[in-house]
Amino acid sequence: MSTPDFEASIQALINRHEENIAEIGWSIQVTFADQAKLIPGYATTMGLTLHGLPEIIVFALPTQHYPAILGKIAQRMIAGTLVAEPGRRIEQVINMPMAFADVESEHGEFFGAVCMRWASNKGLQPRFMLAQYADEHGRLPSDPACDMRIAALQDAAEIYQASNQDS
Repeated sequence: MSTPDFEASIQALINRHEENIAEIGWSIQVTFADQAKLIPGYATTMGLTLHGLPEIIVFALPTQHYPAILGKIAQRMIAGTLVAEPGRRIEQVINMPMAFADVESEHGEFFGAVCMRWASNKGLQPRFMLAQYADEHGRLPSDPACDMRIAALQDAAEIYQASNQDS
C-alpha cells in the first residue's frame, strides 16, 4: 500500500519526465543498483511509445553512460535509422556491439514501472525491449561463448527473480 508522500513523489518524477518528453521526445528513468540483492542498476526510456516504438531497457552499465547510450538509440529509432528487432545489432552507439532482445512483458512492466505509470495515465500500453552489449571479445549475450558474467548482468528474467526475492 502506497502512502500519499510516495504517490506525490512518483507524480513529481513523472512530471519531470513529461517535461523531457515534451521537449525532446523521450526521457530516461535510471534505477540504481541494489547491492544487498546483487541487482545491477538499469535505465529505461520513456516516451518512445508515443512514436509507436518500444521502450528500451539497458542493464549494468555505469550510471553516467545511460543518458548518452539511450539518447543515441532513441534519436536513431525516432529518426527511423534504427529498427528495434530481436537480434538486430546496434553499431556505433558505444565502443562495442549491442543488439536488441525481447523481454517478457511482466519483466518489462517491472523494470519500466515508472514508464508503465506514465503510460497508463495516457491510456497507452508500452512494450519493452532490451539493448544488450557485448563482452570484451564482441560476443553478445545470445552467443553461448559470451562471458557468463556479462551475460548474467543482462538477463532480465534472472534479475527480475532476484528483485522479487525476500531479503
